[in-house]
Amino acid sequence: MREKKAEELAVVRQIKSEIMKFETSSKGVEAEDADVLKVLNSLAKQHKESIDIYTKNNREDLLAKEKLELEVIESFLPSKFTGAELEALVTSVVESTGASTKKDMGTVMKGVREEVTAKGLSVDGQELSELVKSKLA
Repeated sequence: MREKKAEELAVVRQIKSEIMKFETSSKGVEAEDADVLKVLNSLAKQHKESIDIYTKNNREDLLAKEKLELEVIESFLPSKFTGAELEALVTSVVESTGASTKKDMGTVMKGVREEVTAKGLSVDGQELSELVKSKLA
């Protein structure tokens, strides 16, 4: 507020509003860290979808605003796994679970998500899904 960054402030207020909606919908139970992360991930996903739509429709005016909002939201999320680290983790989980077919995809996804969460990081679900599919026959 003091730095007069109106766009960033509006995003922070949007985040606060979404958290309050979550708390209201869950009968007044205070949101825990995992709940806040779910809300933030949901907002980030919405903004990514909007960015895709604006890019396809050549709406540069709206695209810049969405990208700024996404950056602010992602600043509150834990850091993400990089491609090489994620690939190594998926490979190790596939080997440890003995997964070999796409039927085992759920098991591998769950194992990777547990490892990522244990390290205090996050991962893009779509990127993870594509990587797991490529590792399984």
